[in-house]
Amino acid sequence: LPRGANRRRLKPIEVVDHVVTKRVDRESVRRQDEMRERRGGPHRFAIPRRVLMNPWTDGTWEDLDNQMRLWRLHITCPGAVTVNLGFSRYYMPSGGSMYIYAAEGDNMLGPFTEDDNKKHGQLWTPVIHSDDIVVEVSVPASQAGQLELELTSINHGYLGFRRGGKGNKNLGESGSCNVNIACPEGDEWRDQIRSVAVFSFGGTYQCTGVLVNNTAEDDTPYYLTAFHCLD
Repeated sequence: LPRGANRRRLKPIEVVDHVVTKRVDRESVRRQDEMRERRGGPHRFAIPRRVLMNPWTDGTWEDLDNQMRLWRLHITCPGAVTVNLGFSRYYMPSGGSMYIYAAEGDNMLGPFTEDDNKKHGQLWTPVIHSDDIVVEVSVPASQAGQLELELTSINHGYLGFRRGGKGNKNLGESGSCNVNIACPEGDEWRDQIRSVAVFSFGGTYQCTGVLVNNTAEDDTPYYLTAFHCLD
């Protein structure tokens, strides 16, 4: 159910199956990141916690009525700045949806629906700015057996997403040799500027790139990035 719906019928969060991941050793991670910075490569912002969970072995089910069933899993990553999830198997039956939201507050992702069913069968979520989240799936009771949802990575964000690498710059900052796109020097490039984006991969690394068109102009979503981002 979306956060705005009538949720009084649900069991309290205290009785929902709760997973708590191991804390991140920030000093160890800092040393690793310093070594990575010297070698070059993409910027790491999260540490993966490998798990193997699905609605048939973990989490808490309840019946909303004769037509709908609800599954929830409560996840806490102590001290995390952000959390994102990697589902190695994702198939949402028609009429079903998934939300991911902060246990406290209004931060929410979703709905993820059958439109997110892909040939590769995976789903990697955007980050959510919280260390305490709930995964919630509502599905028609008649379709519940078709649900495929295998959580294999809980990614503990120890740095804010969209922060830079060397110098630890924030989004919108630039080096002394760069032209900040917010400055007047960028006025003639406003259309091109809109194609630049930051992306994450593996739930743990981030880099930047640019959307590009092709001569067919068929809206194929090509994305150009640097070799070192994925090497």
